Amino acid sequence: MNPYEELGVERGATPDEIRKAYKLAAHATHPDREGGDEDLFKKASAAYEILRDPVKREYYDRTGDSDANLMDNADRMVMDAFSATIERGFRGDIVEEVSRIIDQLQQQKQEQLSEITTEIEKLSRMANRVKAKGRNQYQQLIESKMHDAESRRQVTEQTINICDVATDRLMDYSDAEPDE
Repeated sequence: MNPYEELGVERGATPDEIRKAYKLAAHATHPDREGGDEDLFKKASAAYEILRDPVKREYYDRTGDSDANLMDNADRMVMDAFSATIERGFRGDIVEEVSRIIDQLQQQKQEQLSEITTEIEKLSRMANRVKAKGRNQYQQLIESKMHDAESRRQVTEQTINICDVATDRLMDYSDAEPDE
């Protein structure tokens, strides 16, 4: 989904222009109105959710990805890191500590991604080593293991992306009075 196209605005549209375009689209497509269309209304609402939030809009402009779940997961990651910092009674720059926690998680996930990629390459090389007449259980096992590894790679890549967005979200925070 391209939120700019959904609302009929240019990439350089101002927040006011985006709000007006959304109101027109919502009014025209609202399911409670005669001729309204619930699917179009949901699309306009989803587009507005992206374009009205400067961080989501910037992320969309940078990546072309409109995944709102990614933003929600990044916000949750930031909150979990703040929570862990509070529970530990951390003294010092809290925002800096939260950033360190997220960076550490991202490094762990980068290492996991490297290991998973190596595993997939190894499995790929092993795929055709055993021939069988009829059903090849070895081949099925390799395919199953590759499928599992691909799934783990996707989850790991998604977590890395969430860390990137969470780090961007932290730009909005500063520690007013770090405890020493």
